Amino acid sequence: MKSLENKNSIYFQKDFYEDYRIKSNLNIAVNSILFLLFFIIFFLFQHLFLPDNLIFDIVINSFVLLIFVVSAFKIKTGFYIYIFLLPLINFLFVFFDFKPIPVVLFMTFPLILGLFANKASFKYVKNELPKIRLLSFSKSLSVPVCIFIMLILMSLFITVLRYANFWPFFTSNYHNLKVNIYGGGSTNAIFTVLWNFFNYTIGFGILLVVINAFDEFDDILKALLILMVSTAVSSVFGIFQKFLFPWIGNYEPWISSGRINSTFTDPNALGSYAVLVFPVLFILIFYFKKWCLKIIAIITLIIFLITAFFSGSRSSLIGISLALIIFLFIGISKLVTYLKKTDRRKRIVIRLIIYLVLFIIISSSLFISFTQNKVKQYIQNSGVTSRVIESVNTAISYTKKAGIIEGIKSASNKRNFFWVRAYQMGRDYPMSGVGIGAFIIELPDYHWKYDKGFDQIDYAGSYYLQLFAEIGIPGLFLMLVIFLLIILKFNSYRKLNRKRLSDDKDYLICLGLFISFISMVIILFFGSHLNNLEVQITLWLIISLLISYISLKTGENISSDYEDRSDIIKINKKDISFNLIKALSFITILFIFTFNGILSAFGNTSIYIKQDYFNWPAVWGANTAGFYLPEGYGKDSPRFTEKDMTICLEKKASKLSFALKAQNPDIDKNPLYVKIYFDYKLVTTVKLKDKNWHKYTIKIPQNGLKSLTLTIINSRTFVPKEWGVNEDTRELGVMFGELGFTD
Repeated sequence: MKSLENKNSIYFQKDFYEDYRIKSNLNIAVNSILFLLFFIIFFLFQHLFLPDNLIFDIVINSFVLLIFVVSAFKIKTGFYIYIFLLPLINFLFVFFDFKPIPVVLFMTFPLILGLFANKASFKYVKNELPKIRLLSFSKSLSVPVCIFIMLILMSLFITVLRYANFWPFFTSNYHNLKVNIYGGGSTNAIFTVLWNFFNYTIGFGILLVVINAFDEFDDILKALLILMVSTAVSSVFGIFQKFLFPWIGNYEPWISSGRINSTFTDPNALGSYAVLVFPVLFILIFYFKKWCLKIIAIITLIIFLITAFFSGSRSSLIGISLALIIFLFIGISKLVTYLKKTDRRKRIVIRLIIYLVLFIIISSSLFISFTQNKVKQYIQNSGVTSRVIESVNTAISYTKKAGIIEGIKSASNKRNFFWVRAYQMGRDYPMSGVGIGAFIIELPDYHWKYDKGFDQIDYAGSYYLQLFAEIGIPGLFLMLVIFLLIILKFNSYRKLNRKRLSDDKDYLICLGLFISFISMVIILFFGSHLNNLEVQITLWLIISLLISYISLKTGENISSDYEDRSDIIKINKKDISFNLIKALSFITILFIFTFNGILSAFGNTSIYIKQDYFNWPAVWGANTAGFYLPEGYGKDSPRFTEKDMTICLEKKASKLSFALKAQNPDIDKNPLYVKIYFDYKLVTTVKLKDKNWHKYTIKIPQNGLKSLTLTIINSRTFVPKEWGVNEDTRELGVMFGELGFTD
């Protein structure tokens, strides 16, 4: 019997090792594909965005290389380096006086690449079977996050195609056409869309890293300590910037208004970061047992609050005040519970201390407010206070003159215009939105339609309205579901912790992370703060640490290595049917979103429809592309096209006439085929087999549009120099001339 058991055990172990070997190879292949995909995206993105400056490139790529190499071997250490750099590197493009560059995004790519490299291997433990390092994700968030990313990808694809005039599917050459009434070009629009795609999705990458890197509470605590240290460094720099070197890493408009950005993109980014970090720094003061650490945390918090004050961000004041109110409410409830349990003498002493502190605070505030003193003068003229006072005075003045609605509008600092524009975009395209990143591109056209006298360009003034405008109801709904699931996850743990009679000694950290998260979720109603990438990433860092904390404390195995459980898996018909319903729902949502996105891309948001609606040929000239200079001296002289050309014309009659002439040296042997489109619809294809002029007259479709987009696409081109005709190195299509209208 024993020999039979040993024999079966050997066979089982061989099969088990073989199973692991196959799955390990599959895991390595998957991670390698992911690595290659992210590397290509990173390389192309860096190539597009990095300026041609050797010093800046060396600085950025040094950080990139450091994070990748360390992360590939020690993902935790790489992530700690990343956290330290997160608040410190965002102002580098300001320091070097470049256009805005998402510096922190360049640091995020190597971190995720390092994770893929780190997980593509076996993990050997002595006297144990090998374990495969699989990538894990939060179970509760996986479905809505997956659907959200798919919607974002489809929106990216459709929006980029729309602004590229459907290149390369419609035309073979890319042209930088005008895409809005202010003359914004296709190239800048596509860059904006790409940038917003990463802004929407990069937070999920941070969540992926934290879940797969952290496996104990000390990892979370170290991350928060490092964040505290880097915040302290940033705050000290901000103090120096305010009082000694205001021109270093700051723009003139901010300097003139007395605002600082410290090491962030701008003062508003610093203010939003303050909303996220304040609750964490505040809670660390109470969490630390050692007095030296408490003192360090207190000093860091004070310096940071001073820096945030000088940022002049009203959102930071609202967010920090909100967090303080939550802390005060929790503190009072805890104090009431404690007082009920203590003796009468202690209750009297504690109450006297509270009354004394309140008396000092209230009397000091009243003295400063109702007397003339230097402190009052300084506070009124500095930082965020002056902006708040100005907004309040303006709101009161407008309320008295025109009512409370006008008062709210005036206090919003013109945000009400952007709220309305975002609502109008979402209303016009409820199931797909205008496309990710497209709010700020479509905004000039909406101003022109609804408020011709208002031409200010900014973000939506509310993150949720921006989601509604850019991704429609599906995108907004999914993001709200993600936020709601995080809240429910915390609430479940809070109830569990209460049932355990608060045996979790580290619960304060969880509470601080949640208050940080919920404060930002609330103020996002009043600002598009997550358009600053460092703020977006910091929010998802907080979310990731919160989810990781709860999962570790509850024993939810979200980052464990692979274990073969095929022997206990049972197939449940109800599970199959439920999964089928989820899959069909997902496909339905994706189809509706994509279908509506394509309709809008070929409809009112398309370039050719906008050309007609806004009468662009009459405003600042037609969207003409693909033409070389005239061959003669007059403006109406014939000219060569590139492989394709497009021109927007104002309809002046019922028919359009023009002439075409092929100049290809081998035209008698190899005909040139020319496709002619009206408003992206193929009208006819002509065949040119000689070098003579051929005139064509085509009836213009009566589709209610006042203008016509003519597009010509040639089957091939030629370069005269390569054929020995002359020294001309241009890539020539067909010669175009005699354009006119006729009845």
